[in-house]
Amino acid sequence: MTALVLIVIPQYILATVIATLVVYWGARLFTKSNWPYRLVLIAAFAWPVGDVLLSKAVLGAYCWDKSGIKINRIVENVEGFFVTETGCSGSCQEALIKNKIYRFIEAEVAELEDYRNPLGRFETSTERYEDALVPGPGLYRFTREEPGHPKCKIYDTWLSKKKGLKDREEYKNNCVATWNIRERKSKYSIGSFYDEDSTIIGEIFHHGYRYIDLKTQEILAEKASFGLRSKLFWSTAFNPLYCGPGIGGIEDHEVLKPVL
Repeated sequence: MTALVLIVIPQYILATVIATLVVYWGARLFTKSNWPYRLVLIAAFAWPVGDVLLSKAVLGAYCWDKSGIKINRIVENVEGFFVTETGCSGSCQEALIKNKIYRFIEAEVAELEDYRNPLGRFETSTERYEDALVPGPGLYRFTREEPGHPKCKIYDTWLSKKKGLKDREEYKNNCVATWNIRERKSKYSIGSFYDEDSTIIGEIFHHGYRYIDLKTQEILAEKASFGLRSKLFWSTAFNPLYCGPGIGGIEDHEVLKPVL
């Protein structure tokens, strides 16, 4: 974006100067009035300023009370939760291995594909399943167990290939067991979301993550950001067109209080 601004702004200024001089010359030939070239100068400033102000106003209508971090309700005595990410990675490993405050995490795994085929086709990837700590598609529950537990074989194989992790204390002193299950035990879920809304000047995209009560679909807490893909050139060049809470987020235990 910086490169675009550096390239375009000098050209824009040069074009404005040339246009103003041409209009001024024409105005001197055909009229004694000064308004034609003054109108060009006003338009030259009004166009980029108007683009940015309009984009800010449209995005601001969404950002005013919908972006940021909101905790609507806190629940107590939570044993575990369902994650919408694939398998046991990210928040699952953090909850079971790093923080060690929940008894289980659950996840549903679909077909995992990798773009590895030289002919341009997607192929099912065994390695991707291993990274998810599952043997294949299905519904799973993950628990923290003592090293050597029979259900930790997938975890042990996965960890043996992760040179950056296997020497860390939190990964050596426990293991993650993978259990096939038929139905969820979780009452709550944590997951990301993304949706878009069309406006006359571009697409508003809304994204973040939510804590949801699976029975009522109530949003317990949310971290949300908005962005605008503006169709207006100067808005794109000068303005990031983004609003959100910035760095940081919601800790799981702030919303889903674990069983003591």
